[in-house]
Formats: sequence, structure tokens, C-alpha cells
Amino acid sequence: MSGGKDSGTKGAGSTPGPVQIDGIDFTAPRRHNAFSKHPELMTILGRWENPLLAGIQKLPRIATVLRVWRVFGALLYISEIAVDADGAPDAYGPAGTSPQQGFDPAGVVAGSDGQPVKQTAGAYVGYYLSATSLRNPRAVPGGDPSKFVDANKIPYIALPAQMTYSDKGSYGATNLANDRAEVGDYVLVVNLRDSRSAYAIVADLKYKPVGEGSVRLCELLGLRADAVHGNDSGANDIAYLVFPGSSDDVFPESDMNVLKTDKANDAIANRSVQNINEQGAACFSNWLHEIAKESAKTYDPHASHSRSDLLLPNNTVSAVRDLRAYLNKNFP
Repeated sequence: MSGGKDSGTKGAGSTPGPVQIDGIDFTAPRRHNAFSKHPELMTILGRWENPLLAGIQKLPRIATVLRVWRVFGALLYISEIAVDADGAPDAYGPAGTSPQQGFDPAGVVAGSDGQPVKQTAGAYVGYYLSATSLRNPRAVPGGDPSKFVDANKIPYIALPAQMTYSDKGSYGATNLANDRAEVGDYVLVVNLRDSRSAYAIVADLKYKPVGEGSVRLCELLGLRADAVHGNDSGANDIAYLVFPGSSDDVFPESDMNVLKTDKANDAIANRSVQNINEQGAACFSNWLHEIAKESAKTYDPHASHSRSDLLLPNNTVSAVRDLRAYLNKNFP
């Protein structure tokens, strides 16, 4: 999805409240099975019962660099977007192939002998198997790239691991307690420079204080998707609005027999992207509704955890632009 337009489908992926996006009324309850993995988390519908989530909080910078805000249960950070090809079947390869980037042991699956595993299925047989943190729960052979999320066809982000339950340090436990994100959660990503937006899924985790997105996500945002040379996005150009706890446990598959140059005809990947758009739009709708509901209440103006004057429009790009201006003014 691009151009700042939202998309969604009425039904299982919808949320409570009167919000309409592109004429679609999100009214049905939205719940997820993923909470069984973290029973301490609240459901999407109940998370705002916690008064600490019914407001805005500026969090410490990640690695002293990346600014993060908690905004009515969602997590917002603004950065550039580095290009992530991990998970793509042509991300890495031996001599004689045409990989997207040079060899990186951190992005390649190694066998028991420590050597890179070569793909044994799909359109890029012989290339190295490249991994993502989000993995297909379906059993697949060892050399099958469908185990991982294809960066060429699926819009995903690589989330700073400090914001997740996988954090090996103290940032998440100290600053986010029971409100951290995880792989499989949904995200709204906005190119603030030219007003394009896209929904994405958290498919990779990295200890880098910088935004990072898949080849497909960069394309949707109108940016060069070159895993070697990157693009010209700047530190204040890309906004990431993450919805913790929003995973529906649906792995975004693609047809590994379809070349990336023919991705428009990959029916499996297209269905995955449609689900990401529907779930992401539902999260955005529910988030806007909760902000409107909580902002209508009267709060102590001296309370740091709540604000009563934040109202955002339904459009994704306009909402994030207004939110950034609000945070820069009130939570710099």
C-alpha cells in the first residue's frame, strides 16, 4: 500500500469503534491468539484499561541515539530506513550467482559444519539460505527458503530488539515492562518526506538504533531498495508506529518458485500482503478510536502519563505528521 491510503476488510481483521477508513466500518471485536505466548499481556481491546497506556510517554533513547515514544499503547520512533534483504532467496550466494549483497554470516543460515546452507528448492536453488527472526511454523525441509520471510515480496521491518521480549539487555524490561513488541506484530510505516505509507509486519530483530525495512517495504515507500547502497532517506524521514501484541500468528508466506521480477503474479505473497494491510489498518483504526475516547476524558494536566488534547485525523500520513508535531512540542 502506498500514497498514504489505508486499506482494510470488514470482518475478522476489524476493530471496535465508529472509525471508517476508505469507507470501511471497523466495528467487530479484534482479538489475537498470540497472547497465549505472553499471558502477562493484555488483549488489544483491554490494553488501554491500564492508565499508564492511556496516554503518552517519552522513553529513553535506544543506544543513546533512537528516540522512542509510547503513544496510547503503540510505540513510535522516527529514523531513516536501511534496506534489509534478509529472508530473500537471492540475498546471498556463492561465486557464480548474482546475490543482492555481499556475504554476511549474520544473515546466512549455517549448517552443523558451520558452512552456509544452500537452497534446495525454489527459483534460486544454489543460493545461500538467508534467515529472518520470524519463521514459518510449518515444517519445511532444511534447504527450503519458505522457512523465512521473503524480503523481496513482503513488507516487513527489522525492529530494534531492545523494544521486544527478546531483548538480552535491560532496556525493554526497564522501560516497557509488559508492553513490548514481538515478531509478528503489525506496523504502520510512513515516509514523511513524500507522504507515502505502508503497513508492514515485524519479521526481523536487530541490535541497531536505526530503522530498517525489507526490499518490498522500501519499494512501497517510494525509496530505492538497494541492499548494498541503500537509499537517501534521512534520520527524520521515516516514522514507524508499532502495535505491540497485535500478532495474529499468520506467517506471511510467498511462492518461492516465483521470481522476484514476477512478484505481482505471486498469489501467495499477494494474499500475505493483503492480510498485513487488513490487520495493520484494523490496528490503526482501533488506536485512533482509543485516542479519541481517552482524549475526551478530563485528566490532571500535571500528570505526565496522560494528555487530553490529542486528536488525530483518520488518514495515516496526516495522523503521523500531526502526532510528530505534537510530540516535538509537548514531549521533545
